[in-house]
Amino acid sequence: MNSLAMYRTKIEKSFPNLKIRSMRLNRQGWDHVVAVVNNRLIFRFATEARDISLLQREIKLVQSIQPHISIPLPNYLYIPDNFSFGGYAMLPGRQMYSYLLRGISLAHKTKIAKQLARFLSELHKIPLKKAQKYVVHPSLRSWWHPELARQRLIKMRRTIFKKLNRREIDWIEHVHKWYFALHHPKIQVLLHGDLAPDHILFNPEESKKITGIIDFGDSEIGDPAQDFNCLWSYGKQFVEIVYANYSGPKDKDFLARSYFPHLMRPAQHMLEVIEQITHPISFEKSRAQLRRNMQWRIPF
Repeated sequence: MNSLAMYRTKIEKSFPNLKIRSMRLNRQGWDHVVAVVNNRLIFRFATEARDISLLQREIKLVQSIQPHISIPLPNYLYIPDNFSFGGYAMLPGRQMYSYLLRGISLAHKTKIAKQLARFLSELHKIPLKKAQKYVVHPSLRSWWHPELARQRLIKMRRTIFKKLNRREIDWIEHVHKWYFALHHPKIQVLLHGDLAPDHILFNPEESKKITGIIDFGDSEIGDPAQDFNCLWSYGKQFVEIVYANYSGPKDKDFLARSYFPHLMRPAQHMLEVIEQITHPISFEKSRAQLRRNMQWRIPF
């Protein structure tokens, strides 16, 4: 039985009344496989047994926060008893890659930025007691917490630094030193955790509005600034508009802290390749991006 047939059988066994007329797989997820059914339903399958509990927490988290969020989120309608997969009605729109914003007027970009600001404000104001019940990664030290960043830097020195030149090594050390010197408040909020362009849906042709936020599989508790880090792919002006309209916790080094992951992501990817963590980007491609990042001026 091929993988498409296997996933189809899982759906049909759990939901015999659902008539599957068409089905295709999208394997972009790190810890799940996505199937599009009848061009209107999205099914997400945990790829490993250990990921089932994470998917269960994600589904319950989304269900619990929906009343607090004004932007549409996945509404899971198909959930088997063992939570090994979940299905929801496909949200409209396209993934909001930066090139799609280039031809859009500043007025429309501002409208989109304000929508994101409202989403992040709503998300970050959800009471921690409610969030911690189902957040996928409940540790109080988020991925880019300074202590975890220090631990990864130590790993980088032992691994990827052996493959880099002196200029690349010095730059990575310099950026970490800059980051550690910033003010790191103890404020903790519920984070989406991966607000990348492929997790933001919008309509570039008609409404020029965000139509949905998806994939809370990296949700965690941590510094609110870290939910801004992926937004830097849209440029400094866009990030500043989001921040100006954001009503969550703020401080003097907020945007600077959000910029650090944007700079360090290629080094992180290289480390994951060396550690043999499944990664779609090769070591050399990540190194090339690191060199491009080295040309940027840190705007703080």
